[in-house]
Amino acid sequence: MSIPIRVLIQSRTTSTRLPGKAFLPLGGIPLAVLTAKRAARNGLDTVLATSTDPSDDALAEMALANRITVFRGSLDNVIERFLEACADLPDNAVIVRLTGDNPVPDADFIDELIDVFNAVDEDYVGTTSPDDALPYGLSAEVVRLALLRDSATQATLTPLDKENVTSWVRNHHPIKLFDRYAHGPNFGHIRATIDTLEDYLRMKQVFDQHSDPVTAKWPDIKDTLVLQNGPSIGYIPWRYIEGERHSEMVLGTAQIGMAYGVANSIGMPCENSARKIIHTAIEHGVTHIDTARDYKASEARLGVALSDGWAPRVHTITKLDHLPELTEDSSDAQIHRAVDESIYHSCRDLRQNTLQTVLVHVPAHIYGYGGRIWQRLLKLRNEGTIKRLGISVRTPEEALNAVKNQDVKLIQLPVNILDWRWQECEFPELTTKRADLIVHGRSVLLQGILTTDNNNIWPKIVGLSPSNIHNKLLDLSSQFSRKSILDLCFAYVRSMDWVDGVVVGVETPEQCQENLELFTSPYLEPNQIEQIHSQLPRVPEQLLNPMLW
Repeated sequence: MSIPIRVLIQSRTTSTRLPGKAFLPLGGIPLAVLTAKRAARNGLDTVLATSTDPSDDALAEMALANRITVFRGSLDNVIERFLEACADLPDNAVIVRLTGDNPVPDADFIDELIDVFNAVDEDYVGTTSPDDALPYGLSAEVVRLALLRDSATQATLTPLDKENVTSWVRNHHPIKLFDRYAHGPNFGHIRATIDTLEDYLRMKQVFDQHSDPVTAKWPDIKDTLVLQNGPSIGYIPWRYIEGERHSEMVLGTAQIGMAYGVANSIGMPCENSARKIIHTAIEHGVTHIDTARDYKASEARLGVALSDGWAPRVHTITKLDHLPELTEDSSDAQIHRAVDESIYHSCRDLRQNTLQTVLVHVPAHIYGYGGRIWQRLLKLRNEGTIKRLGISVRTPEEALNAVKNQDVKLIQLPVNILDWRWQECEFPELTTKRADLIVHGRSVLLQGILTTDNNNIWPKIVGLSPSNIHNKLLDLSSQFSRKSILDLCFAYVRSMDWVDGVVVGVETPEQCQENLELFTSPYLEPNQIEQIHSQLPRVPEQLLNPMLW
């Protein structure tokens, strides 16, 4: 007897970002109906699994009117809804999970996943963009019903696990990634889902180009998406840290909030340009964005740009105010109020109830004031207002102190191709002992002076020859076949295995696109790094700290 297969499509009408999206037409067919018809095209048993909440009455009626089997269960406990929809099936049944807002997966795509599922010795096979190189939303999961039933009985099952159905399985059981296309071009920067109005309009345009939205093959729709997206650099490199995806490029936003940098001749971008910079970075795989209270309009502009569904796609890092009004003699109440006000203003401007990462600018906010500023931040972290704490340091000595503090989870530090200090301290080695620690490099271009041939922009330091340094950087760029000094400088820091992300600020959307493209360039070879160290001059430490210019 053949093993039964059932496709369950999770759908509801109470989406917060795009309410009622299940009814929006694609190619003249409501989204939820189209998703179901595409999945059932080859004859697979397909069920639209929605809730018993009155808000989903119209959805259920619409599906039934289109001859789609409907099951209704719990609104919030979706794993319970799924299991009740499969109560008639044996443990060895195969369940395919789709979501009603992802219309691109079709019966052929499901067949491919089931083929992989049948060929491996695992009870779960699923897509995971961008690791699978597929557009975000071209996704599906195949799981053995027995495993799904077992997961629902686990004491460690969280409300999020109940809502996401398979998250407990993915976190606690061996799984197989659907990687059939992972070794080709990576299209993870392309969205094939419908979560916002912008998503819907894009997908509507795509499906309008296919005469029959039900029978259109998923590769053809994917190709239409790629063409619509235009020339692209693809997805920039990333790594996993403590299970969290982390892009090599971190978007710095000082330039978005003010005229920042001695080499900045453009000034602060307009609101539309700032939004385009942020969206371009996220679309091409940037997972972390850096801002600060001190960057004037940066937090507020970032909050606006991340509204309408962009915020969940990126991890925002901000920094505590410098708190100049405080002294060592300030009362506990004064310290608590100053810290709380800074955090409140960041939450308000970023439009977030919880700050994902907060850094302190100066070591005194950890070690000074009797430790009271840091203790207040720890309390806010423990209460859930802040998820992660860290520090932005200026020197290797400060970094060495920070790496020993187990509550410091992110260290941001200055590092660039001229900075010899990191070769002569043990900080890089110490980071290997902290799997929970993230290190971000900033000042990679020393506020832009490393890429300019304008000697007047460089700080006036006795014995320093900007021309000699510039010519040597040009030489090395040519020797190593790099596109430019900019490429060389980025590649140098990207090649440091102890640096997890490189903070890069930009002034225009075009500059953002150029930087993203350079982050897809090859790393430097170890012998090339050795040549850089031996050929570049040992510059005064004063040059390496813009605060001393």
